[in-house]
Amino acid sequence: MKKIVSLFVLILCACTCMAQYYVESPNQELRVTLHSNRGRKGSSKFFVPLKMTMKVFSQSEVLVDEEIGLTVKSKGRRYAFGKSNIQQVNKTERQLDHPDTRDAGLSDMSGRYNSLLLVTDNGMTLEVRAYNNGITYRYRVSGYPEDYKILEVCDVFPDESPVAILGTFEGDYTSPWHVMKVELPAKADRRAKAQLSTTSPTRRLGTRIIPWRDALSSISVGTAMNIHSGDTWGDFSDYHTFSVDFTYKHLFGGLSFMPCGEIQYIYLNESYWPFEGVVKDISAWNVGARAGYCLPIQNGYEIWSFIPYVATTLMHLHQHGKIRVGAKALSHHAHWMVGPGVKVQLAVREGITLGAGYEYQFFLDNKAPKGMHAISVSMGKTF
Repeated sequence: MKKIVSLFVLILCACTCMAQYYVESPNQELRVTLHSNRGRKGSSKFFVPLKMTMKVFSQSEVLVDEEIGLTVKSKGRRYAFGKSNIQQVNKTERQLDHPDTRDAGLSDMSGRYNSLLLVTDNGMTLEVRAYNNGITYRYRVSGYPEDYKILEVCDVFPDESPVAILGTFEGDYTSPWHVMKVELPAKADRRAKAQLSTTSPTRRLGTRIIPWRDALSSISVGTAMNIHSGDTWGDFSDYHTFSVDFTYKHLFGGLSFMPCGEIQYIYLNESYWPFEGVVKDISAWNVGARAGYCLPIQNGYEIWSFIPYVATTLMHLHQHGKIRVGAKALSHHAHWMVGPGVKVQLAVREGITLGAGYEYQFFLDNKAPKGMHAISVSMGKTF
C-alpha cells in the first residue's frame, strides 16, 4: 500500500511540475510536444511556470529539443512567454491553406496540417502547425495599450539566431512564420535520418546598431583601482573607488566616490608640493562624475555597448591630528582632475551586464602628479 501511495505522489508531483501539450502531423510521422516546466520561485510554496521547451520527433528520433519563447517589455515590466500561465488551448485537425490567403512564408509547406494554439494570460499566443513535410510556428502579441518592446526571442530550429531585441511595436503584432522543412526517409529505410532545412525571420537581423527607440537602459555598480602617474606623489598607495553607472538608451552617466581613508604617512623630509614639512597621517576622499555616449550593438542575445566618456574628479586631502612643533600644516586640500575614458559593457540573456573600463584623468594643478590611471570592472542589469 505504501508503494502505491508513494508512486501516486511521484506521479502527482511530476504532473504538477510539468504541463505538456502536443500536436501531430496528419500522417502521424511528425510530432511536436511543448513542455511547460514548473517549479517554486524563491520562497513561494506554489509552482509557477519557469520556461517552455519544444521537442520535434520523427518516429523515435528527436529532431529538435530547445527552449521556445519570447519576452515582452511594457511599462518597465517584462513578460516572458515561458513564464506565463496558459489560459487557453485550441487544437484543430486537417486544415488546408486557401490558395488566395496562403502566407508566403509557408511556401515550403504542402498539404493539410494540424495546429496547436496556446494563449497566455498576458497577451502572448503561440501557434504551432504540423504538416506532413515540416513544422512551423509563430507568435502573436496583443492587448498592450502602449508601445512595447519584444525582447529575447529564442532560437528553436537549426540555423536560427537568438534575438536580444526584435524591435518596438504599437498595437497587435504577428511574427513571420518560423519554418523547418523535414524530408523523411522512405518507410523501407527507417535507419536513414530525417533531413532538415529551415527558414527563420530572426536570421535576417544579424549584427546591428540598436536604434534609439529600441535601445534599453541599464544600471551597474563597480569598483576601480587608481594609480597615480608622474614623479611626484610617488609613495601614494594605490586606492580603490566605487562607482554607479547608468545608461538611458544612447546616453551614459556615472558617479564615483572614495570614502575617507588613509592613503599615506608623510615624513618631515619630504619636499614635494603640497606636503613640504607636513608630519601626520593624510587621508583623502573623492567624488567624480562621468558623461558620455553609449553605442549599443546587438549580436544575437548579446548586446555590446561601447561607451566613450569624459570624467572629472575632486580629490580632497585632509590632515589628521594636531600639527607638531616645527611642522607645517597641509597647504592645499582640493585637487581637480579631468580626462577621457572608455567602457565596454556586455548584456547577456536575462539582462545581466558585465563591464570593464579604463580612464586617464589629468591633474589641473601644475605641481601635482601628471594624472591618474583607473581600471574598472562593473556588473548590473538592463531594464
